[in-house]
Amino acid sequence: MASIEKRPRQDGRASWRAHYRTPSGEQRNKTFDRKADAERFLANVESSKNTGSFVDSVLARITVGDWARHWLDNQTHLKPSTHERYAGIIREHIRPKWDRVKLANVSHADVQKWVTALSKTRSPATVRKVHRVLSLILNMAVKDGRLARNVAIGVNLPRPTKEEQRFLTHAQVEALAEACARPTDVSKHRRLHERENQTYRLVVLFLAYTGVRFGEMAALKVSRLDLTRRRATISESVRARAGLGHPQISRTPAGADPTVPRRRAARPHRGQGARRARVQRRKGRRATTRSDLPRRFPRRGRGDRHP
Repeated sequence: MASIEKRPRQDGRASWRAHYRTPSGEQRNKTFDRKADAERFLANVESSKNTGSFVDSVLARITVGDWARHWLDNQTHLKPSTHERYAGIIREHIRPKWDRVKLANVSHADVQKWVTALSKTRSPATVRKVHRVLSLILNMAVKDGRLARNVAIGVNLPRPTKEEQRFLTHAQVEALAEACARPTDVSKHRRLHERENQTYRLVVLFLAYTGVRFGEMAALKVSRLDLTRRRATISESVRARAGLGHPQISRTPAGADPTVPRRRAARPHRGQGARRARVQRRKGRRATTRSDLPRRFPRRGRGDRHP
């Protein structure tokens, strides 16, 4: 139960020490110069305990670096690649700035200043990802009763910029495939059959005309190729992880259509020359090409009749 104790000082004046317990039962105390301040403090403590908004100031003395390490160790629900990306963000961006700063000393203005400085050297997308990780770390501190609020919320972030996508023509794709298959700087001491590799050319053409990712192509098996229907079933993906000697293979989510059409070899269209090679691939949907789209017919006028 909360109580107030009067304690004399060396200068003859009296101080008032407020004794209270945390929701977990641990004893805490705080000293005030006036009894009214101690009573007001205890009233706020009991009210916050009843509403579930109690914040233990002792728990907020942990540093951001230690708390970030504790937060990352408990993110066992994340994918290995996502966990590794969060670890890299903490190691490269968060720990150099906030490693020895206590949670209680992190302010909204300090976070805004840090984000602004980071925006000068990093892209808007990178800044948003770094800020999100710090916000997740502080949000867990709020849920754990170490902070009253998340000071990273409401920070002004740079707007993401959209760059114009560049598409290669058939001729450019063919030139890239030939350059990968027959490099110009091959050592003369290598054997003739080792100076070129048609597998590299096939990889470039497959990636260009299907739109699959490199990891999905690396995990592709012969049994998932249908050369008669020119279809490739993408159901797995290879993802390399730092510190591991072998890549990890993950499967596509259930319910997604992994079938991807494999186009014929690149060649100019009749009378139109080389056309821009656009392959649309949407996540969880079947990639479509122009040959798969329905034809468009002109609208009929009011006077036209169906035969």
